[in-house]
Order: sequence, then C-alpha cells, then structure tokens
Amino acid sequence: MRPEWAHTYTLWWSTQKMKTNLLVMLALICALATHAATLVVVNGGDDNAPYIKMTAKPVRLELQPAPRAPLGENAIYLASLCSLTSPYLSQSRANTMKGIFGGDVPMDRTINPAAWYRIPQTWGPNYGLQWFDGTVTVAKSFMGAPAPTNNVASDEHGHRWVVSVAGKGNPNNFFVRLTTSITNIAPSYFSVSTNSTDGMPLQFSFTYVGIDYGQNGVFDSSWNSSLGKVSAGGDDTVYDGSQPSPVYAHQVHIDYFMRFGSSVFITGNQPSDFVDVMDQFATTPVPWVRAELVSNDATVASELAVAAVPSLLAYRYTPSTARVVMIGGQYSYPYDIESADNLTGAPWLKIIGETLQLGSQGYRDYPSVNPERYFRLKARRTWSGPPPDL
Repeated sequence: MRPEWAHTYTLWWSTQKMKTNLLVMLALICALATHAATLVVVNGGDDNAPYIKMTAKPVRLELQPAPRAPLGENAIYLASLCSLTSPYLSQSRANTMKGIFGGDVPMDRTINPAAWYRIPQTWGPNYGLQWFDGTVTVAKSFMGAPAPTNNVASDEHGHRWVVSVAGKGNPNNFFVRLTTSITNIAPSYFSVSTNSTDGMPLQFSFTYVGIDYGQNGVFDSSWNSSLGKVSAGGDDTVYDGSQPSPVYAHQVHIDYFMRFGSSVFITGNQPSDFVDVMDQFATTPVPWVRAELVSNDATVASELAVAAVPSLLAYRYTPSTARVVMIGGQYSYPYDIESADNLTGAPWLKIIGETLQLGSQGYRDYPSVNPERYFRLKARRTWSGPPPDL
C-alpha cells in the first residue's frame, strides 16, 4: 500500500490487487434518523473490518515537484517536455536550462507547451507519471488527446521524457542510468559527455555548459536573464559554445556542469496507438521510471517518478448530502464508479462512467437519509472485448 498523503481532513486512497485491475473502495454509511453522515473506509480486502474516519470537504493543494538541488550540487531531473518537432522546442530548452540553474520558469504545461514540466513527486491527486508523458505521435496530439485547434498546443505532437543533469566535477566522470518497469523500454546507461550514437565527445553549447571556478575556487557565475544564458562572474570561465572554436570536457578543467539532457520516448501515429502503454498504467504493480546520476560507480543523485493513480473520496457536501468523487488518475483513460447497497449480497452497478480529460472529475451526490451504500472505483481496460472479471 502506498503511503497516505498527509492531510488532516482528506482521505485519499487504499488499493488492493484483484487480478490486474486497480481497485479503490469506499463505504458510505448514512444514518437513518439524522442528517449527519458518517463515512467508513474499507481499507484493503472486502472482508476486513472497516476503518472509520470522518472527512471534510476537500481542499485542493497545489502539487509541486521535488525540490531543486542547491546550485553547485549534483542533481538529476526527470521532466515531460514537448516533442522534438514542437514550435516551442527552443523555448523549452531555454526554460529547462534556466530551471536547472535555479531560475523561475513556467512549469504548467496545460497553458504553456514550453514549460519545464517536472513529474510531480508529491502524493495527492494527479501526482506522478501520465501514460502519455513519453509518447510522441505523427498526428498532432497534446496530453494524450488530439491537439486542440486554435490553441497554444494546436501544433504539438505529444511529449517526451527528458533527463537533465548537473554535477560537481568534469562531466567525463559522470553517467546516467535510466530504468523503468514499462514494457519494451530497456535499461539505459550512458556517459553525460558522449554522444551515444557515434561515441564522440560532446562539445559545450548553450544546452551543455561547463564552468571553471578559477583560482578562487568559488562559483561566481549567475544567470543572465537579458541574454538568456549563464554569465561568468569573478574569475570563472564559462564554456557554452560561444568560444571561437569547439571546446570539449577532456580539454579543460571543469568544476561544475549543467546539461539539458537526453530524450526518451515511444512513437506512434496517434494517441490510440498506445493502448498497450495505457493499459500498463491501469494495472498493478504501478509503472515507474527512475533516473540516476552516477559518478565513480556511486549514485550521487536520483529521481523516481511513479504513475498517477486515481483516488475515491467521500465527504459531506451539504448538511443533507454526501458526495462521492473521483480525483486524479490517468488523463483520457476510462474509469467507472460502481455502487452496491450490500457488499456481500447485492451486485455492483456502474453509476458513473468517466474518462478523465485534462483533470475533469466524476462525482455522484446522495441524500444522507439513504441506507448503507458501498462504492468502488475501477479502471476499465482499453483492449477490445469484455473486461476481466474481478
């Protein structure tokens, strides 16, 4: 079971593996002689004793990625950025470099395709990986759906994972290890300073910057917002491709480096081609991606992203009404909320069939004078034919 997201009043989720489907269950007990609702959670298997916890109307908390490492320290960042054919590609790279350096950059991709969208690490609704975060399409698409027309994202072709790094020392001594549980993506291990295609060393550039601290040994450089790049300060020397001739890491002394990163993605013609990928995000164990920065055979920085899973939440909506609501999960993926009057004797009936579209929510309200009711949330598999029995 995943840790509960720390919040005083909001109950998030519990899961149970029943065959391959994720299942989130709640039981709502409504008193017959009063308008006050008492909420009960089936915490685990159907036969477990219920765990009782009152909830209040939820407060949506803003999700944030893991904190950025202090400037000058080892760091690795896993983000979902625009595709290599995006009209926002150059701006996306600039935002990422500024973000690695510690500057304020746009991070909300729903309104800005050039955002440095780091995979949220905080527990709560919509945290974690989405199935489309690393999928690139030939047809225009955005966040797992056909690209909207007359919109900032109208010319997008999906998304790609980008692994960005920063390190103390010469980049020749650093490597990246990328592992994932997602099918058909093999583990990768590659040098930060080398082109994996031809084995040739990479030259410093705007997206691959090396800094020599000079004789004082102090990081004196800073981000120049006017120029949109790192500017040398003190007796620092900054290698960023502006030199008259190419500069490589093995030719100079480097105390600190930053690199925009390496791309990882799965390609297809359109979002519907990724059914197998989508299905993995609706099963247990939940998919994950781990990125590690390695130096001298030791991991010096790492970041783990786990797939977003849905929550089923019950709370008192009005003095006489209780609301059961679905929060989070995978965008553009079908979920059902089912209800039963008696868990052991009555059949489960679908009350809401919901496909999340850019954060929409499905919910159902019930008068507090209703008898005992139970609810569960199921992820419908996207393959053809009937879904598997629970």
